[in-house]
Amino acid sequence: MFDDNGVILGDVLEVSPYELRLYYVGFQLVEKVKFMAFTGVAISEDRGDTFTRHRTTPILDRCPEGTFIGAMHSIARLQDGRYRAWISRGRGWQEINGRQYPQYDCWTVVSDDGLFFDNAKAQRIITPNENEYRIGRPRANLMKDGTWELRATSDTYSKQYSSHRFLSPDGVNFSRTEDDELPRGEAGSWDDEMTCYPAHIEASNTSKFLFYNGNGMGRTGVGVARWID
Repeated sequence: MFDDNGVILGDVLEVSPYELRLYYVGFQLVEKVKFMAFTGVAISEDRGDTFTRHRTTPILDRCPEGTFIGAMHSIARLQDGRYRAWISRGRGWQEINGRQYPQYDCWTVVSDDGLFFDNAKAQRIITPNENEYRIGRPRANLMKDGTWELRATSDTYSKQYSSHRFLSPDGVNFSRTEDDELPRGEAGSWDDEMTCYPAHIEASNTSKFLFYNGNGMGRTGVGVARWID
């Protein structure tokens, strides 16, 4: 199956009081490339105690722009009832110091029901700059004023991971900011080489947090930063 070699969490969406959907990325190891990664969804009818796969095949599968990677990392229900997802797509590999690393960028796609996605209607929204060969893991949040923020992680040819914040009026047209939300830790600390894959969570008491991975894309642990106005 497409998720027989591990999964990573994308988003959990409350569709109704009786249905939670867990969107995830499944990994499969194959013979001639490092891996393939596509999107599945599992559904819970007991408020998250257990989840069952919606189906055994991806809901976001391969396409010409995403031959190796079609990974959904965040999804939101829009005011008109449709669903907008933010995804990574990859179709190439970059060799650095004798190792192969996947190339990918950020896209968005809309679905009527949150279960069927037409790859042909996806829009590319964020691409790597001249120093980067990949940027992905997009996580978008709707802000109180109706605009959107998105965080993504890039990797450079010199293997410097960094997280970036983007802003958009509509969830489609994003501009990169210079916000340095997650500076690397002090020398010798668990996050002195990278702070990556941030997820913004706002608690019911309006406290804001950024959960993030440390060195080795999380090998050394997961951290949390509190937002201070």
